Amino acid sequence: MGPPRSTIARCRSSPLCTASAWAATSAWSANADVVVASDDATFGLAEVDRGALGAATHLARLVPQHRMRAMMYTSDTATAAELHRYGSVLEVVPRAQLRDAALAVARRIAAKDPAVIRAAKQSLNGIDQVDVKRSYRYEQGYTFELNLSGVAARVRDEFRRSGPGSGTTARPEGA
Repeated sequence: MGPPRSTIARCRSSPLCTASAWAATSAWSANADVVVASDDATFGLAEVDRGALGAATHLARLVPQHRMRAMMYTSDTATAAELHRYGSVLEVVPRAQLRDAALAVARRIAAKDPAVIRAAKQSLNGIDQVDVKRSYRYEQGYTFELNLSGVAARVRDEFRRSGPGSGTTARPEGA
C-alpha cells in the first residue's frame, strides 16, 4: 500500500438511491478528507428499519451527536445544505457543476507540496478522536447479536410488508 492520499468525495442524489446507497454514501463521504455535494444530495442511515446497525461511526463524522442519534433512531436523512451548515460538506453546488467543483478543490490540494500533504494526511489520521475501524466493528457486533436473536429477520420482514416510510416496525408484546 502506498502513502496516504487525500480524498475528495463528490456526492449527488440518484433516482435509484436506496437506503443501502444512503449508508454507503454517508460512510464513504465521512471518511473522505473533503466533501463536495450537489444540492440534491441526501445522507442518512436506514439500518434500524432493517434490523441492523453499523454506520453511526461514519455518520458521527458528518453531523453533531444528537442529530446523528435522531437520524439513526428514525432513519431520517439530512440534506447536503444541512451538512454544509455543520461544516461537513465544503461546498454545495448545482448538480451540473459538481464535477468541476470537486476538481477545483483537487487542483488546489495538488498545487501544494506532495510530501507536506502526505504528512498532513498522516497527522490528521493520527489525531482522529475515534478509531473508525474499531468503532465500526463494535457496532457490527450488535448487528450480529440482532441476527442471532432473530430480531433482525423479524424487523426486515415487517419492513418488507409495510414498505419504506411507513414508520411501522413490529415489536414484541410489552416492548
